[in-house]
Amino acid sequence: MKQEVQANWEKLRRYPFDEPHSVLSFSKRLQRENGWDESYTQRVLEEYLRFMFLTRFAGHSVTPSDQVDQAWHLHLLYSDEYFNNFCPNYLGEVIHHGPTRGGSKENGKYRSWYSKTLYTYKQIFGESPPKDIWPGSTARFQDAAAFRRVNTAEAVQLKRRRLDIMITVLIVTLTYTVTSLNFNYANGSEPPLVFTLVLYSLLGLFGLLAYRWYRDRKGYTSGGCGATGGGCGGCGFSDNNSSATVGSSVDGGSSGCGSGCGGGCGGGCGGG
Repeated sequence: MKQEVQANWEKLRRYPFDEPHSVLSFSKRLQRENGWDESYTQRVLEEYLRFMFLTRFAGHSVTPSDQVDQAWHLHLLYSDEYFNNFCPNYLGEVIHHGPTRGGSKENGKYRSWYSKTLYTYKQIFGESPPKDIWPGSTARFQDAAAFRRVNTAEAVQLKRRRLDIMITVLIVTLTYTVTSLNFNYANGSEPPLVFTLVLYSLLGLFGLLAYRWYRDRKGYTSGGCGATGGGCGGCGFSDNNSSATVGSSVDGGSSGCGSGCGGGCGGGCGGG
């Protein structure tokens, strides 16, 4: 980095997110709302500051990863701190959050911006962004439309892979039970072992594929935010204090998403 740019970064990275005597501090709230551990949360906050630094010095439109965007959403809720301290005193400019208008064109735009962001990150910071916070473009937008706010006191959550395994086991078990009832074991008509294993494996596989096809048809997964209408598409932003457009998705800027776009820029920006 150039000396002036380096000085700006050193100032920004010293920004204190947490108030000294807060029971529920900014970082603890971010950790709780996303189910992260403390170490990962601190790393996301570091990457959030790096992203905000890129809004000033990338030289092109940029888009955050979902994890970084969650930190941004939360920071916007602290509106007085964000607009009256962080932006003018640490960042040097006021950056507004502006969600996508939806559609395949917007989806493609934000994918392109995200890819450029990853490239410029490496050029400016001299290292590749961490993949567990900055995934590749495909992974970043793959399931964006599936994000929802969930009250864990009322809903049980399962990892998709674990649910797939459970469904496969259920299909195999049901198939085995039904098949067994249709064989007359008293007369020695038990099916061969190899045949049984192959049959149940194939039926379990086909059942799982059918379930995934149904899930995709229902729109639980998407090639990117905005492709199915609505959502936040990766959430760019616009800078009203600069002649350059910085990730703008709305002419003249935007007041931002407020409470966060459906938990990860995918459930529709409801504000609030």
